[in-house]
Amino acid sequence: MRRNRLTAAVMAAVLAAGMIAGAPKAADAASNIKLIVDGEQAKTQAAPFIKNNRVYVPIRVVEEYYPISLKWNNQTKKLNLTSKDGSVYTLAAGSSVIRNGQAPYSTLTAPAVLHQGRLYVTLDAFNSLTGAGALLDKTRNVITIDSGDVTTTVRVPKEPIATAAGQANVKLYAALKNTSRYEGMILEVNGRRHTFDWKAPVFGSYPVQLYYSDVNGDGKREAVVIWTLGYGTGMYQDEVRVVNPEDWTVVKVAPAESEANRLVKSSAVQEGKDISITVNWQGKTPGQVKLIYPDRERNTVMDHLGFGGVVRYAVKNGKLAATAAGSIGNTEYVGDLTLRYGRGGQGLQATSTAFEAYPEYTDIPDK
Repeated sequence: MRRNRLTAAVMAAVLAAGMIAGAPKAADAASNIKLIVDGEQAKTQAAPFIKNNRVYVPIRVVEEYYPISLKWNNQTKKLNLTSKDGSVYTLAAGSSVIRNGQAPYSTLTAPAVLHQGRLYVTLDAFNSLTGAGALLDKTRNVITIDSGDVTTTVRVPKEPIATAAGQANVKLYAALKNTSRYEGMILEVNGRRHTFDWKAPVFGSYPVQLYYSDVNGDGKREAVVIWTLGYGTGMYQDEVRVVNPEDWTVVKVAPAESEANRLVKSSAVQEGKDISITVNWQGKTPGQVKLIYPDRERNTVMDHLGFGGVVRYAVKNGKLAATAAGSIGNTEYVGDLTLRYGRGGQGLQATSTAFEAYPEYTDIPDK
C-alpha cells in the first residue's frame, strides 16, 4: 500500500473497518454518538452508529476536516474522493475496495454501507492506514479521532510549531504534515491568518524559527520564517521566508550563496608545500584576509572559495543575517562569511559582509 500518498492525499477518507471490543451487540442503530476530530465536534447531522460490534462513521464528515472533496453518484452508488493533487478515488456502497480508476488502491476489512441515505465506513484500521488514532469512549458515548504527529487537519491546530520571541500574537502553524514533512504553513499575526504553500522537512533537532522584526528598514515589522532543508556530514541548508503581514506578500530575499559569489573574490595559489588563500569582500565594510592551508598540492583544491554547502539564516539585532561557510575542497571549510541584509534590488540583499577564517588556517606553519 502507498502509505505516504494515502496520508497526504486521501487521509481519513479511507477509514478502514474493524471490530470494537466490548461494543454492544444490540441497538444496531444510530445512538447519538458524538464524533470529535482533533478536539472539535463534527458539524454533521449524520451520527455514528454501532452494528454487529462495529462502529460506523459517516464518511462525509471527513471533508470538513481534511483537504479532500467528496461527490456522491446516486445512480452508481459510488463516492468519488478527489485529493488535493487531483487524484480521484472511488468507493462503492457494499464494496470494501477503494479504486484509483479501475485499479484497486486499497482494501478495507469490511464493506462501506449505506445508512439512512448516507455512506458509512468502519473505524479501527484508521490508525494503521493514516497513523491517526480513533477511540470509542462508551461511558461518554463519544468517538474521538486524534491526528497526532501524522497529520493536522485543515482547521488550524491548537499548538503552533513556532512563536516569535516576545511576540505571543505572532505564531506559525502546520497546515498539514506527515511524520517527516510539513505540507503548508499558516502564519498568524495579531489575530489574522494566512496559509502559505511552504513545504519543509520535520527535524526535531532543528525546529522552525519565527521572528517578528523590521528587517528591511521600512519602519514596519515583517515576519521571518526559517527552517532547515537538510543536514549531514559537511552540509547544512536553511531556507528563509520574509512576509509583510499587512498584505501577506513575500519579500524577495537574495540567496546567501549568490550574495557570497557577488560580494567575495578569492584565490588559492601554491606557496611551497602549502596553499595560500586570499579573500576579498565588498560591502559597507570591505576587507581582506589571507590564510594558509598547509601541506596541500594545488591540483587537489579549488582555485577559489566555494559557498553553498553550509548556509544558516537568523535574525540578529533585528536584522536578517546569514552565515555561509567557505570551502576550498569537498567539505573542506576554511572560514565563515557573515552577510547582513537590508533593502536593495527588489527586496532584501546583503549590504554588509565580513569573512572570518578558522584559527587553524590563520597561522603560518613552521618550516
